[in-house]
Amino acid sequence: MDISSLSPSPSLGLVNLVVEIPAGSRNKYQYNSAAGLMALDRILHSSVR
Repeated sequence: MDISSLSPSPSLGLVNLVVEIPAGSRNKYQYNSAAGLMALDRILHSSVR
Protein backbone atom coordinates (compact mmCIF):
# COMPACT_ATOMS: atom_id res chain seq x y z
CA MET A 1 0.00 0.00 0.00
CA ASP A 2 1.44 3.34 -1.04
CA ILE A 3 0.57 5.91 1.65
CA SER A 4 2.75 8.69 0.23
CA SER A 5 -0.27 10.29 -1.48
CA LEU A 6 -2.22 10.60 1.80
CA SER A 7 -2.18 13.97 3.48
CA PRO A 8 -1.74 13.93 7.28
CA SER A 9 -4.95 15.90 7.73
CA PRO A 10 -7.53 15.53 4.92
CA SER A 11 -9.80 18.17 6.48
CA LEU A 12 -10.25 20.07 9.72
CA GLY A 13 -10.73 17.63 12.64
CA LEU A 14 -9.83 14.50 10.62
CA VAL A 15 -6.57 12.57 10.40
CA ASN A 16 -5.49 9.63 8.26
CA LEU A 17 -4.63 6.51 10.26
CA VAL A 18 -2.82 3.36 9.21
CA VAL A 19 -3.46 0.25 11.33
CA GLU A 20 -1.17 -2.76 11.13
CA ILE A 21 -3.13 -5.97 11.74
CA PRO A 22 -1.01 -8.80 13.19
CA ALA A 23 -1.48 -12.38 12.00
CA GLY A 24 -3.85 -14.33 14.23
CA SER A 25 -5.67 -11.21 15.41
CA ARG A 26 -9.19 -11.63 16.81
CA ASN A 27 -10.15 -8.23 15.37
CA LYS A 28 -11.86 -8.47 11.98
CA TYR A 29 -11.85 -5.49 9.66
CA GLN A 30 -13.98 -4.78 6.62
CA TYR A 31 -13.06 -2.58 3.66
CA ASN A 32 -15.64 0.07 2.79
CA SER A 33 -15.03 0.76 -0.91
CA ALA A 34 -17.49 3.70 -1.04
CA ALA A 35 -15.54 5.52 1.68
CA GLY A 36 -12.17 4.01 0.70
CA LEU A 37 -11.27 2.86 4.21
CA MET A 38 -11.01 -0.10 6.56
CA ALA A 39 -13.28 -0.27 9.59
CA LEU A 40 -13.40 -2.60 12.60
CA ASP A 41 -16.25 -5.00 11.86
CA ARG A 42 -16.18 -7.32 14.90
CA ILE A 43 -14.00 -8.95 17.54
CA LEU A 44 -14.10 -12.74 17.60
CA HIS A 45 -14.37 -14.59 20.89
CA SER A 46 -11.66 -17.16 21.63
CA SER A 47 -14.01 -20.10 20.88
CA VAL A 48 -14.57 -18.81 17.32
CA ARG A 49 -10.89 -18.24 16.48
